Amino acid sequence: MEKMYFDTCIVSGLAKNEFAVSRNEKIFEILKKYESKELDLVASELMEQEIAKIPAQYRTPHQSLYLLLGKIPRVGEILPNRMLLLGVGGGSRVNPVYKALREILPDETDAKHILTAMGNGCTHFVTVDERTIIRNREKIKPISEIKIVLPEELF
Repeated sequence: MEKMYFDTCIVSGLAKNEFAVSRNEKIFEILKKYESKELDLVASELMEQEIAKIPAQYRTPHQSLYLLLGKIPRVGEILPNRMLLLGVGGGSRVNPVYKALREILPDETDAKHILTAMGNGCTHFVTVDERTIIRNREKIKPISEIKIVLPEELF
C-alpha cells in the first residue's frame, strides 16, 4: 500500500487559504482515500515543531488544522546524526543520506522531513514547496526512491 507523508506546507497552505480550488480538492481526495484505507498517510512531529515557530498572531489556524488532522498518525523524526559506528570506537556520525539532502536543499528542515519520510517507509512525499523541494526533486531521486509530488500529481 502506498504511504504518503504530508509536508507542513500542506497544512500551512490550507490554514492560510492560499490554494486553488483544484489543489484543495486533490488534498481532500487524499484525505478521503486515507479515511477509506486506500492509502496510508502520516505527518511527523516536525510539523508540530514548525507550527510552534509561527508567530502567535498567525499560529491558531495552523494549530487548529493540525489538531483536526489528528487522526493521521504521527511518525517520529529520524535524526540525522544518530547512526552508531559499531566496531569503530562507537559514537555517531551524520547520516549520509541527510548529508546528501543538505547539499541539495537549502533548508535543514526540508532535509529532515524527507529523511523522516524515508526512514518511516513512506513511498510518497506530498508537498507544495515548489521553490525548493519540487524544484530539486530530480536531484533527490538518486538518493532516495521516495516520490516527491505535488498533491495534484497523485492518482
